[in-house]
Amino acid sequence: VHCIFITISSLSDEREQEILDLCTSTSIPTKIMHIFVGNDESNHISFEDIDIKDLLNRPSIDLKVDQIGSYLTNKVICVTGAGGSIGSELCRQIIHFNPSKLIMVDINENALYMLKQEFLVMKRKKQMNDSIQLESLIVSIREREEIYKLMRNYNPDVVYHAAAHKHVPLMEDRPTEAIRNNIFGTKNVIDACCDCGISRFIMISTDKAVNPTNIMGATKRMCEMIIQAFNQKSKTEFAAVRFGNVLGSNGSVLPLFKKQISAGGPVTVTHKEITRFFMTIPEAVSLVLQAMSYAKGGEIFVLDMGEPVKIYDLAVSLIKLSGLEPNVDIPIEITG
Repeated sequence: VHCIFITISSLSDEREQEILDLCTSTSIPTKIMHIFVGNDESNHISFEDIDIKDLLNRPSIDLKVDQIGSYLTNKVICVTGAGGSIGSELCRQIIHFNPSKLIMVDINENALYMLKQEFLVMKRKKQMNDSIQLESLIVSIREREEIYKLMRNYNPDVVYHAAAHKHVPLMEDRPTEAIRNNIFGTKNVIDACCDCGISRFIMISTDKAVNPTNIMGATKRMCEMIIQAFNQKSKTEFAAVRFGNVLGSNGSVLPLFKKQISAGGPVTVTHKEITRFFMTIPEAVSLVLQAMSYAKGGEIFVLDMGEPVKIYDLAVSLIKLSGLEPNVDIPIEITG
């Protein structure tokens, strides 16, 4: 057998998982049939490679979006770190709720430029409301005066704060950068929101803030404590959303493994028994939007992410999905 097609559309999640596990254990390229019902009731059928999210051993989180609209439709929304993998997906999901204005803030000009171009193409193709005003602003959250100016000029209704340094090893080497950017930068945005009377502020946090064992996690925990303190004395409603590792985000393990596989290996794993919780980028962002409708102020929201996944098993599955044999075609190296 050279290729497997899964074409059963009426499978339970459990049965589909069993079949997926069987198929991925064979190292045979496997594709799944997806049926899309068009507006004219015509069915469009496509076959797609097994996605890594199919291997998470849980159904994809599908969050209710009814309440979210009331906080976003016809409102001015600001996203810091808008060029990042989480920030950009936040912007993509927010525009579906037709805000009056979306302010995209980042220090990475290339990422911000590409995101703006993506939205302009969508406008030309009539895939988004033409009336949504888009603002792309190159601003560092460390520049206190600039952040105040931004909040005063645009007076957003909601601020999603996704700007941060996030790479654990890099922050271990440069802890002062992590502190300046993550703690003091976040404090600048918080102070500006309070002074300008912004009604809601949601911060992106991480499960590494739980009993932190590294600098990055410690800075995020500090930020959570700051927003909980400010929530008690400010009219702004503050909340944080913690998530685990986001599959496919910049610098996450998935793109790294894919790169290592395409280069012929080895795939590097730090320890054979290490586990992580995973979610997909759209899931993570849906959670952030959902948190807005639940927030009364001061909460830290966490997504139930199912069972933790062994990184080693993830590496094995990815190699097999590529139609190769682990430790035969592609070596897996335990780096310690």
